[in-house]
Amino acid sequence: PADAAAVAASASDAEYVADEILVTFDAGVGAREAAAAIAAVPQADEAATAEAADLAVLDAPDAAGSDEPVVVKLDEDADAQRAVADALAQPGVAAAQLNYRYSLLETPAVGSQLLAAGSTGLTSQSTHDALTNDPALASYDPKADENAWHLQAIDIESAWEQVKCQGSVTVAVLDTGCDIGHEDLADNVIADYAWNAYKGEPLNCDYYGHGTHVAGCIAAAANNAAGTAGSSYNAKVLPVNVFDAYGSDQWSSTTKALVSAYDYLLELDEEHPELNIHVVNMSLGGYGSQSADDLALQDRIAKAKERDIVSVCAGGNGTNGVPNTAGHYPSDYADCVAVTALSTDGYTPTTWCDYNAQKDICVPGEDIYSTVPLYCKMEGNANWWAYESVSGTSMATPVAAGVFALLWAARPELTVDEAIAAVKGTASNRLQIPDEWYSQGRTPNLYGTGVLSAGNAVGYVKQLPPSQKLMAALGVAADEGESLLTTAVASVDGADVLATASWVPTAVHESLVSAIAAARSLVAAGGSYEQVVSARDVLTQVGLAFRDARAEGLMQPATAQARNELRTLARNAQVDMQGVAVSADGLDVPVGGLWAPTAVTERLSSAIAAAEKLLSGDAVGADAVEAARSELAEARKAFNDNVAEAPEPASGEDHLALLATAIDQAEQLLASAVASADGADVLPTAQWVPQDAHDAFAAAIAAARDLAVAGCDADQAAAARASLAEVGQVFADARVEGTMQVATAQARSALRILARNAKLDTAGITTSADGADVLVGQSWVSPAAAERLSAAIAVADSLVAAGNAVAAKAVQEAYDELVAARSNYAQAVQTAKAPASDGGEGTGSESGSGSGSGSDSESGSGTNPESGSGTKPAVQKKTVVSINKATVNVAVVKQALAKANNPSAATITLGPKVKKIAKGAFKGTKAKTLVVKTKKLKKASVKGCLSGSKISTIKVKLGAAKANNAYVKKYEKLFTKKIAGKKAAVKR
Repeated sequence: PADAAAVAASASDAEYVADEILVTFDAGVGAREAAAAIAAVPQADEAATAEAADLAVLDAPDAAGSDEPVVVKLDEDADAQRAVADALAQPGVAAAQLNYRYSLLETPAVGSQLLAAGSTGLTSQSTHDALTNDPALASYDPKADENAWHLQAIDIESAWEQVKCQGSVTVAVLDTGCDIGHEDLADNVIADYAWNAYKGEPLNCDYYGHGTHVAGCIAAAANNAAGTAGSSYNAKVLPVNVFDAYGSDQWSSTTKALVSAYDYLLELDEEHPELNIHVVNMSLGGYGSQSADDLALQDRIAKAKERDIVSVCAGGNGTNGVPNTAGHYPSDYADCVAVTALSTDGYTPTTWCDYNAQKDICVPGEDIYSTVPLYCKMEGNANWWAYESVSGTSMATPVAAGVFALLWAARPELTVDEAIAAVKGTASNRLQIPDEWYSQGRTPNLYGTGVLSAGNAVGYVKQLPPSQKLMAALGVAADEGESLLTTAVASVDGADVLATASWVPTAVHESLVSAIAAARSLVAAGGSYEQVVSARDVLTQVGLAFRDARAEGLMQPATAQARNELRTLARNAQVDMQGVAVSADGLDVPVGGLWAPTAVTERLSSAIAAAEKLLSGDAVGADAVEAARSELAEARKAFNDNVAEAPEPASGEDHLALLATAIDQAEQLLASAVASADGADVLPTAQWVPQDAHDAFAAAIAAARDLAVAGCDADQAAAARASLAEVGQVFADARVEGTMQVATAQARSALRILARNAKLDTAGITTSADGADVLVGQSWVSPAAAERLSAAIAVADSLVAAGNAVAAKAVQEAYDELVAARSNYAQAVQTAKAPASDGGEGTGSESGSGSGSGSDSESGSGTNPESGSGTKPAVQKKTVVSINKATVNVAVVKQALAKANNPSAATITLGPKVKKIAKGAFKGTKAKTLVVKTKKLKKASVKGCLSGSKISTIKVKLGAAKANNAYVKKYEKLFTKKIAGKKAAVKR
């Protein structure tokens, strides 16, 4: 090993791609502005940029405006740093920077080359039985062909005794790929989401071997009787290649590749939270102060941290065996964990690993036995191998990454800061530095806070109090439990629960109530982590038991006829009570007035109240309705049998007052029902009687009123009252509820929406007789079409305002007329044109007086619709219907179809500015194909967009083949029935 003093770096400046820069545009900047900004950079090679798969400026430059950096190609021998400054000066540019290079950290030069083992140093054989049956864990001697000395050095057994990942956490490995079929990795690699970020395509192999070795250090299958075991004890591994495997810069990565990898991981974490991505491993890096300016990469690392994803990075292997002290990136960024390498003696850093104040933790990194692809072999050995011992901070880093995964397995709600504090704060202080290193400034603290102690770190996080995130989750679980309670009632056997409702055994119901109360208590007063997790788990288990126990009630619901009969009986009983005083003996009632005893009146009132309570519910039991009907009928009979008239006065002067009272009561009864032939024109909420019964009662009332006005004696008044009572009883007995069909809530809602959309259709359109008074280019419509649509909207609004009691027939007729009026309006819309010239030399529609002949759109004579003289031609139908607005809704689509004079267009094109497609935007059109030229569509912006449409094909047109194919795959996940409301085939 080299023993020279540390050097600053292999180069004075950070490496970067000389003929490229990265540019990010402001939100809302369109393709034209972006292309102009690029063209304004003197060093930019516009042709080369246009060919780039991630921009394709000439074909589909609509990537501008996103936060993804665009690669701008530069002329040969251009000054990239000058180009960055020029780009930043352009309007619409949000950021610009160099495209930095990051190298694969090979095995240090002091040992043999990658995949060529070079074991040095000694450690004692383990005195413990291995916790797994993997062959390598049988020995902790680094000199053994198969060994796991590095796991003993970090006290992994203590960690595993406390927690194991067992698939609960995912570690993303940004490297050279992975041998996903390796015997010791296949069960733990998430092959379906493996990704090649450098090329933007799925990944299925390891291009070099480095990534497979790193993956094994993290998650080689534990306890499978093969090979070795990763430090995580079976975490999941997500391989992401970030290196150029075959280009001129082979095994070099760039800012662009790493940013693309992080963007992929962040999107995957959002769409598939069940993967539990919490760790990113980067065994790569670059030197130089300029790397500190790689703001794009730092931004993505910070975004990952916000989502509780920690970035664990190799701290650097020095240069030619000599360690560096200068910044090494990304490891030395504040949001990353910088890992240094421990030698096989277990307490001394390796001679070659970098050191400085930014390093965080020292982890075994010499002679680490792990997996390699089957096509790799040891240098000088003709045999093929599946495992090798390799050295480097590249190996120390994944050992640490696996321990970070264990922390999240122990505490799923952990934050990145808490995880880093656990690792750094519990590190072993056994790190020792040779005396001669001190004279070189190499002190222990420059290699991190100490040697990683997995057992201590896991123990630390397990004793942390519950986080705010966990407490909030418990509160949400309690809310969900209370919502679940409303879905079923408690019952012994369900016999008292309607068949239309659900019930659970009382014990199950009480268990959920108790679990919710316990959770609420902990949220209010606090508790230990174990108590909170236990309360959450109990809520989950009891909630599942509650759902499984739900069953339909056994009580039969009352029929609609039985409910209607009870409702009618209750209303008639209320009418019976009108004008009848309550009295003990009638002595306190005015002479001639009606009265009934208090007891029978109260009984009838109670029966009416019980009936109304039953009828107020959506569903009631048949037995309950029958019992209420029986009691109400008996109470009504008892009431009517006991109604009496107060004694008449001896004078005879009060007989006219008695007649007036009888007339008033009769008129109230007459108003309780309308005349109808069959009740079909009467709402169910009202009552009707046959026309002859209504006319007879009305005639009796009129005769009595005439008699009262003309004057009569007591006998005549008594006869008139008797007639009113007799005819009135016939009227009352004839009353029944109407049978008119009421419009459903869905029908009323459809009418409301149609009226609202019809109002939107009129926005920006002028009513004019001939369009002569409308500005050129503006839309206008005839008064007849406008008035018809306005009248149809007014009718619809009045029906909607009427509430629930609206006839279905009236709603349907209003809907049909509104559809017809709206269609008539759309066909009548025209675009105002310039007036025709009086002849001779034409005048332009936009400027000055023209001269000469021809068809130029601005001047001269001819038949162009926008200029010159001649006959005004008909509006031409456009075969291409294009929309390029940020939001696409029904109104925007209809306006585009009308503008193109092509309402039956089969194809609609969405331009690069489109960010959102509203629900049902294409409903009612005949379009079957949607051409997409925008990269801005996301899951939330296309929900239900194809609902009610005939669109069956999505054609993606986004420039070069590679970029286009990537968006085809992305949009295949969006235009599904679950998201878009209808599945459509996504094609190139």
